Amino acid sequence: VGAQVIAAYLIAWFLLVSAIRVIRDHGVQAADATELRRLTRLPQGFWSSFWLIGSLAALGLGAVLLI
Repeated sequence: VGAQVIAAYLIAWFLLVSAIRVIRDHGVQAADATELRRLTRLPQGFWSSFWLIGSLAALGLGAVLLI
């Protein structure tokens, strides 16, 4: 059971941190940001910032819950 708990914690941390890396790497050039700009007329930078803020909030909440 101990190994399963450790593995679950590691996977959770990996997912929380990797989301921020992916958003940072793709930035405003993400295809989703382009499509949302077309649909909503809000700039691509808004969407990438929105995703980054959401991911940082999830990381913060996840850290509180996991520690």
